[in-house]
Amino acid sequence: MFNVFSINSASKVLTYFLISLLLSACSGGSSSGKQTNNTPSLQSLSLSTPPTTMISGETFQASVTGLYTDDSSFDLSSDAGWSSSDTNILTVSDSGLITAINAGSTTITAAFSGESASFSINVIALSSIAMSIIPDDLEVGDSVQLSANGTYTDSSSEDISNDVIWASSNNTAISISATGLLSVNTAGSATISIEHNDLLDQQDVEVVVLYSVSITTLPSDIEVGSIQQLVANAHYSNSTTSIITSAANWSSSDPSILHISNEGLLTALAPGDATITASYEGEHASSTSTAYTLSSLSITPAALTLAIASSHTLTATGIYTNNTTSDLSPETSWQSSNNNIATVDENGLVVAVSAGNTNVTASIGDINTSLELTVSPATLHSISIDLPDTLIAGLTTALSATGTYSDGSTQNITAEVTWQTSDISLASIDNELITAIQSGEVQVSAIKGSTTGLKNIVISPAQIDSLVLTPPLITLAKGTQSEVNVTAIFTDQSHQDVTSQVNWSADSPEIISIEAGSSLVSGLDIGSSSLSAELDGHNAASTVTVSNAVLSNISILPINSSLPKGLSQSFSAQGTYSDGSVQDITEQVTWTSSDSAIGSISNAALSEGLVNGLELGFVNISATLDDISISTSLSIQDAVLTAIEVQPGNISLANGLQIQAIALGSYSDGEQIDISKEANWNTSSSTVASVESPSAPVISANAEGEALISAELEGISGISLVTVTSATLQSISLTSDNTSIPAGFTEQVKASGLYTDASTKDITHLVTWQSEDNQLITVDNNVDSPGLIRTVAPGSTRVSASFEGLSSSATFTVTDAILSSIAITSPASAINVNDELQLSAIADYSDNSSKDLTQEVSWIISDNDVVSIETASNDYFSNQSGLLKALSAGTSDISAQLLNSSGELISSNTLSLTISEDPNATKAISLSLTPNVILNNGIDSSIVSATLSPNSASGAIPDNTEVSFSITDNGTTHIETAYTSNGVAQITLSSENIGLISIEASSNQIHSSSAIYSTNDFRNVIVSYAEAEVLYDAENEVLKSGSTLLTLVRNLSNRDFDLPLIAVMTGNPDPQIHLPESPFDTSLLTGDQVLSGGETNAFGYALSEDVSGSIFYILYALSDDTTNTDFISGSVFSFQ
Repeated sequence: MFNVFSINSASKVLTYFLISLLLSACSGGSSSGKQTNNTPSLQSLSLSTPPTTMISGETFQASVTGLYTDDSSFDLSSDAGWSSSDTNILTVSDSGLITAINAGSTTITAAFSGESASFSINVIALSSIAMSIIPDDLEVGDSVQLSANGTYTDSSSEDISNDVIWASSNNTAISISATGLLSVNTAGSATISIEHNDLLDQQDVEVVVLYSVSITTLPSDIEVGSIQQLVANAHYSNSTTSIITSAANWSSSDPSILHISNEGLLTALAPGDATITASYEGEHASSTSTAYTLSSLSITPAALTLAIASSHTLTATGIYTNNTTSDLSPETSWQSSNNNIATVDENGLVVAVSAGNTNVTASIGDINTSLELTVSPATLHSISIDLPDTLIAGLTTALSATGTYSDGSTQNITAEVTWQTSDISLASIDNELITAIQSGEVQVSAIKGSTTGLKNIVISPAQIDSLVLTPPLITLAKGTQSEVNVTAIFTDQSHQDVTSQVNWSADSPEIISIEAGSSLVSGLDIGSSSLSAELDGHNAASTVTVSNAVLSNISILPINSSLPKGLSQSFSAQGTYSDGSVQDITEQVTWTSSDSAIGSISNAALSEGLVNGLELGFVNISATLDDISISTSLSIQDAVLTAIEVQPGNISLANGLQIQAIALGSYSDGEQIDISKEANWNTSSSTVASVESPSAPVISANAEGEALISAELEGISGISLVTVTSATLQSISLTSDNTSIPAGFTEQVKASGLYTDASTKDITHLVTWQSEDNQLITVDNNVDSPGLIRTVAPGSTRVSASFEGLSSSATFTVTDAILSSIAITSPASAINVNDELQLSAIADYSDNSSKDLTQEVSWIISDNDVVSIETASNDYFSNQSGLLKALSAGTSDISAQLLNSSGELISSNTLSLTISEDPNATKAISLSLTPNVILNNGIDSSIVSATLSPNSASGAIPDNTEVSFSITDNGTTHIETAYTSNGVAQITLSSENIGLISIEASSNQIHSSSAIYSTNDFRNVIVSYAEAEVLYDAENEVLKSGSTLLTLVRNLSNRDFDLPLIAVMTGNPDPQIHLPESPFDTSLLTGDQVLSGGETNAFGYALSEDVSGSIFYILYALSDDTTNTDFISGSVFSFQ
């Protein structure tokens, strides 16, 4: 039996020897029996041929063969001992498997039975890997095969594309396959990488797509003849932009209007619209521009009357074909048709030379316009200075001078006089501005020729206590403007408008802007910004929000009106925006007239919308802004002024107070027009009461007594009586409709003064208003809106009014209530043409409170031809918001709206109003008084005529229409009734009292008022003024030859007085001696012998020889035939 066993590789050689020995024994031996050893022995080892170089990470199976003495060989790879001289470079297993680890050289050795063999191997490793360059002009949809290359430590290299790991950071946009195929899917960027062990290479790749092309520097409007370099920009998907102006392809939809060169140079050739297009790599950009040119010129003022030697600077406004305007005065050529009457220089300054008429023409190229200038023979009689009685040291105030002429007319002569102060250390004057320097008393002089106006002022040392900027919250649409006001409150409780003196700043100047000295803030871009005003270290701020609202419509007032020839009328424009907000845009629209020769309308600064009626006829007045336009008709008529009413008619003022007056002119067509600006205002005693600022007359009480105030125009005069008392202010009380007001709204507060004579006066416009916390409430001290509270944020604070050392205050609470609804009401649903209705708007709030918002809402009407309605205004003296006037027969819907504090537009209910036309209904009543002054003898009388005008020219007032006359004489009122005949009702009025008799005529709810002055001396309505240019020898009491005496005598009433003689005399104390040629027969001087109602008569006397005397007289011998009254008026010249 055999034993089975295994032989492992390690014992193969031993087995071989055992077999050899066994075979030798079996073959026999020598005779002696000795054995012979023939076993082969290991002679050497032989290694398989190794690679000279291995790459890190590679393996190689080495083998070793044993060579024996019998020439046999045997594989000893598994029996040999293997070793590496540096196992950090190469390792070798027991079976001879060699692994390359790191770069370097080392020796591998195999050993067996005392024999060994070895070889050396150089190991190399990858030192870097690199990806092929990715093209930079790839486009969406492209593919590209990338490769990877490896560089080894021996500087050799090879393609290892299949050995690396390919990756993309953004496979959505740019993907990469496992073999390196890159594909562009969309525009975008990615990082492409390859990785091998710890080696990495990557490239950023971006595929940019041209998204759009744009054109910059192309204006929406460009003047014909202008050249503009345009710029084309390419906008890419990576938000970059490049200028491609030269590379773009330019074109114009109408090269005859706008020509564009290959380089983007734009030339405006003719008026019109054209679209400019820039094309580049399949993308296009287009923009339309309007080429405009000057279409007309207008001169402001449209009509002008100057006295000899006076001057006025004209303004030339250009109106362009794109409905924009510009002041072109500096570019205008000016010319007078008769330089002997008036000259005009290159700046538009007209100087009156002699009496007569001339045309002044303004020209730019072929465009021209003219105005008719009348130079009157009137001479300057006096100068009045409009300046506050008190100025604050350190502040500047604008000067104003008004000249009164021998014909009773007035002119603004601010720029014509020479200004001086009596002490330049106290106050200095520069460029028609006076700067108060330090406290004291100073006299301001305005001098023109031999005439001087004086004004004594006190300079107060008071300091600024605070500044108030109103409104505190402003919202305006982008591209529009809003007016702001800054008031300084002083330590003496006085106040002054300092808007023109503050330093303006905005925390976001890219959103809003305001120029130095301006009161208009402009909305530049959408957003919110704080507007700050600073003066002498004091600050005030408002928050201005600029919205993206766009103009949706324009409304103008008045609608379908009439105007007597020779008068002016102001139009206003309001814009309604897409968010429901309403803004006054009178100064922003372009005003045009369909025929400027009939009615010219101004676009000049400070007179925008002012129409002058030049000739009889009809014109359309249009207002245009942002391609939105609205028109209304204006009839220039030959209506005749029949009466003037001065309001208030009977005034009692405490000394030192002021009150605003207006003159209402009644015309033969039934219209009543405010003629305050056109009328000549006079006072019978400027010592008692003076009239300042003729364009907005203010009556000032100067001393105890009585004075008649008259307004005269076209020979018609109206009068009022001012009684100045010695009463002093005792207390102030405040009143308002609401003391709890939601944030973001307004409330009018009034101040009443109780005087020591128990009278009560409205002093709202005289007090200084203050809020204890302007963060909650501000209060206006503006001329137009005194006492107007503007609420800012919830909370409570006190509002005070101070005047003449007294003050009063009241607590007001600002709530966070939100406007929820508006209800409007009307006293009637049907009215006649020319009737008026006062609508009201009551708001309900989220806290169940309510408030009258009639003065704040925007009124909406469906038919502007049927009715017109006054819109919101903050003018304290003339806010008539909600006053509706019926214009023509028809039906119109009326509603109101207002934005609440949440930005929600709240709309009211809708009222439907029916307008019917009764041609015979009473449209207006005109009161005429013949005369308006009577003697208080109970016999002398005035015929009071009430003329009723029918609704239309085809109508007639029915005979026997009742007219009620309410007459107040010496505090007692009685009623008289009369009935019309041919539209006129008359009563006869006499009196035994002295004073003003107030009269109101009423019929069918139409009213008209006027007044008659009852006096015991006609001299009370005759005013005289004296002027003299003399050489006087005081020592010898001689008035020298060449001296001139001048007097002006003005009849304040509408009663005519006979004027047979004018005498020039001397004597002390009474006139005794006639000067040479005196008395003078007035029929030889004036052609008639009457001092007519409203007339101003001037008489001058020049001495041809020396005359002894110290007192001289120019005396007017006047008489009234009706009352057989003779009286003398005139001037006294004393040289004592």
